[in-house]
Amino acid sequence: MVHIPKVSPINYIQHSNDPTHPSFSPPAVPPQLKVKPRRTAHIQPCAIELSAMLTCWAASGDLASVDKCKESAAKLHECMQKPKIGGKARAPTINYHLSRL
Repeated sequence: MVHIPKVSPINYIQHSNDPTHPSFSPPAVPPQLKVKPRRTAHIQPCAIELSAMLTCWAASGDLASVDKCKESAAKLHECMQKPKIGGKARAPTINYHLSRL
């Protein structure tokens, strides 16, 4: 019969941190973290005009934009009629490629 000495948890912890002890194993290396790069800031072209109109509506209650909010509604409408600046070109869809076959 082989006698196996009982190891208290305290002794095990002390021995497991000792590099000369046979039960020592180095800590596992965690996997490398992957960090996605931040996207560029999205430009809101008519945010100021929209905010001005919503503020006017909240302050005056002129939801039809007839009296007090007429000017801010016109500015928002004018801003929204302008073409968008920039933007990236869209890649052809799968349907486009399938139609070419």
